[in-house]
Amino acid sequence: MMKTIKIFIVFCSTTLAANMPAYGGNHFPNGSCEGPNKSASPSKTGCGFAGDTRLYVAPDADMFAADLSGMELTGAKLMDVNFWDATLKNVNFTNADLSRGNFYNADLSGADFSGSLLSRANMWGANLTGANLDGAILDGVFGNDNTICPNGKLRSDKNSDCGF
Repeated sequence: MMKTIKIFIVFCSTTLAANMPAYGGNHFPNGSCEGPNKSASPSKTGCGFAGDTRLYVAPDADMFAADLSGMELTGAKLMDVNFWDATLKNVNFTNADLSRGNFYNADLSGADFSGSLLSRANMWGANLTGANLDGAILDGVFGNDNTICPNGKLRSDKNSDCGF
């Protein structure tokens, strides 16, 4: 009985999300960095609803276990965001501010971090296989022996190319 209820709740919330009206213009990258209930900006802020999801991109957001695979988040303002266990395959983070972000155990395979700011980001256990870190600022980024570097090697391997 419990499984039936759980499936029903997931189905209902998915159906409701699909029938939700537009988000009042607060789409990325022109949403308010103060949150989804604030007025959208005519200029690029680096905040807003990500694609057709109900996930709001802004500093300090909790994206625990979120799936943003393939999203275009160029120039996003994602300082102090929690991406713990998130699936971020092939996300374009070009020139994004991801400083102090928590990417613990996140799947970042194929993500583009070129020119992004990753200062003091937590990459413990993150999978960066095939990720582009060209021009990314990696000051104070930390990982562990389970972090997988862009070349597919563990950070502990002498041939890894994490850069942090």
